[in-house]
Amino acid sequence: MADSSTIDWQPRLGENFIFAGKHYDIAKAKDIIKATPRPIENQPLPVFKSMYYEAVKIDWDKAEKTDPTIPAIAVTEGGKLMLIDGWHRYAKALRLRNTEMPVVALTEEETAKIRR
Repeated sequence: MADSSTIDWQPRLGENFIFAGKHYDIAKAKDIIKATPRPIENQPLPVFKSMYYEAVKIDWDKAEKTDPTIPAIAVTEGGKLMLIDGWHRYAKALRLRNTEMPVVALTEEETAKIRR
């Protein structure tokens, strides 16, 4: 699979994801990914399933218009991946009965830089 330099990451001011009282700056994450290309890796959908049920509200109209082949962004917390961007693509991938989705992951150190 390609690396993250093949994607046009467009940070938007104010893009955030909040989970369990932690705020993740998605715009900063995209800046890090642009500055330091990394592999796009297919991840099994079940890796993110528990968060899907407890952390995200899906707008199904938006989800239907998304392209699940565009990589989601994950952070690494305690050695585990956690999606911070791409939940509508995740939902569409589930609806399409895909078994995995493309993900670009930040390291624990990079995650610390975008978390407040």
